Amino acid sequence: MPGKHVSAYIALQELQAEGKIKSLGLSNYAVEDYEELMADARVTVPPAVNQIEVNPFLYRKDTLAYFQGRNVAVQSYRALRDGKAFEHPTVVAVAEKLQRTPAQVLGRWCLEKGCVYIPKSVRKARMEENAQVFDFVLSPEDVRQLDALTTPDNLDTFLELYRKCVNRDTPLAGTLEGVKEIITVS
Repeated sequence: MPGKHVSAYIALQELQAEGKIKSLGLSNYAVEDYEELMADARVTVPPAVNQIEVNPFLYRKDTLAYFQGRNVAVQSYRALRDGKAFEHPTVVAVAEKLQRTPAQVLGRWCLEKGCVYIPKSVRKARMEENAQVFDFVLSPEDVRQLDALTTPDNLDTFLELYRKCVNRDTPLAGTLEGVKEIITVS
């Protein structure tokens, strides 16, 4: 929530100082949110992780480089896009070429981008499948094809969702009050 995330983070720092929290992390922080947080002199413990959506359909190269350059691990959520990309022709073609599943290709892509990859599943077979991403690599051409799945429309959709969700579940829900107009989208 605009104006509240810094004070919430400071409260978490206090809990960490009391030994109640090991590490501090962020969720869905844009570059500009992080800069606002770190500009506050009361913030003395940098976050260890920022959990953001990362997959070939939402590859935010500049955002990843920014956080990784500040030693903030990027944990991908929706790395597998809730299964919605398993039939995409590019993903299927790469998977067939490598004799892998689409889920494994998406997971490996995240790893090769330097992200923490923790897929979600309730089925043991899927969990095992999702874990089999360490014994192969994507070729530069595979990576290029997968990177190209992020379209300008995907980035525009992300920006709209970011603006919508900043105030979600708050008294400001449905408004853009305090929402940053310009954020790093790519």
